Amino acid sequence: MDANRQIKQEAARLEEAVDYYHSLITSSPELTANSWQLLVDGMPPRKLTFGGKPLCNVLRPHFTTRVHFNYIREVCKALTGAISCLGDVMLGSDKAEAERLLEDVGLTEEEHRLMAFDTGYKRLSAHSRLDSFLSVDADGLTMHFVEYNAESPAGATYEDGLSELFTTLPVMKKFTEKYQLSHIDVKPRLLDMLLNNYREYLGTRPQRVPQIAIVDWDDVPTRTEFELLQEHFAQRGVKAIICDPRELTYTNGKLRKDDYEIDLILKRVLGSELIERAAECKPVFKAYEDGAVCMINSFRCKIFHKKMIFGLLTDEQNHRYFSSLQLELIGKHVPWTRRVREGKTSYKGEEIDLRAFVMHNRDRLVLKPNDEYGGKGITIGWESDAASWEAAFDAALTEPFVVQEKVKVAKELYPVLNNGETVLAERLVDCDPYIFDGEVAGLLTRLSAASLLNVTAGTGSTVPTFVIE
Repeated sequence: MDANRQIKQEAARLEEAVDYYHSLITSSPELTANSWQLLVDGMPPRKLTFGGKPLCNVLRPHFTTRVHFNYIREVCKALTGAISCLGDVMLGSDKAEAERLLEDVGLTEEEHRLMAFDTGYKRLSAHSRLDSFLSVDADGLTMHFVEYNAESPAGATYEDGLSELFTTLPVMKKFTEKYQLSHIDVKPRLLDMLLNNYREYLGTRPQRVPQIAIVDWDDVPTRTEFELLQEHFAQRGVKAIICDPRELTYTNGKLRKDDYEIDLILKRVLGSELIERAAECKPVFKAYEDGAVCMINSFRCKIFHKKMIFGLLTDEQNHRYFSSLQLELIGKHVPWTRRVREGKTSYKGEEIDLRAFVMHNRDRLVLKPNDEYGGKGITIGWESDAASWEAAFDAALTEPFVVQEKVKVAKELYPVLNNGETVLAERLVDCDPYIFDGEVAGLLTRLSAASLLNVTAGTGSTVPTFVIE
């Protein structure tokens, strides 16, 4: 069967499954009430909270089908492969070409300096997350990636915990009498990824199980996720502590938290924040520069994490680095992106003046900081008037920003509570595949009622994703 035809048929099958799930909720108030109660009561003891608030506020998981999931895997592998090709050039022997790409990416001076240190393992980003909008309708499956979180992708253990909780709900038990479901647990794959890259880091040295430190500021809202990771590592026989980078010391070639010697840092703190507070975190930098600790992800991941990486993918002058399949999938799934600057660039093969183009097309463009998270600093063109849009563009010229073309945003109905009653309400949906060692290792799915679809921004909800087999 033709692949596109099969994907469209799967869309119809998925719609039938969602309709059936909703019918279970609307036809049985008792089933629905019991399910809500178990969901709400079950999140805090399972540490499924973000900044003290429950992660999920809807009574349905996200569903996909095996055919759709396999397509997601194919696309992600091709795109991350293309990004790796760019990384090879940026660290390659052609210095002029490397500097051209690195200048476009927009590294800071300190980020550029830290790139020079050998991490001990090959991958520039051992674990990452491609953030996308995935919509399924009568036309089939549409997927557009809007960011590449190549530094410290969050949420993996939350997805696993929510999937376990949802399987206990009466409505899910009823649903699985008709549909066979599976879920991809991310935690085991995350630990495997850490151990694989640590073995590569050791090289010819004696192989051993590392002592891990999960490192971030002590006041971050994702603390519960770190605790869930620590528990899972312990179940697999791997020691791990959670610590603030300011608590660490470095003496006699060993990075420590008190008496605990650290072999591997799972770096959840952003590199830009570490650099901003470098005076408070000197031991981390010294151990990294000496190669005395394996850091995942390393500072080198910044060349992928910058939002301008999509600008490099969609710029025609870089297309010689990609295969025909990669080019095809970039064209389908990566929105046109450019660094905000005065002058000429290209759009669909035609030369344009960037300022004039951005001013004329604000109804389909977004301005984003090159290196931010949580929706910070974003200006949405179609929600701006002409004067504020021009002011945002002028401000974006003063520091690294990108302009990106609008993509189709997925919308689905989800059961929510409204004044004590369950109603079906429209939510924006994103589907964010985790990429560990170049392969899809699971999905993070987030919902929002606002244009900025982000849990950190305070408008979202997290839901588990199940594959309908």
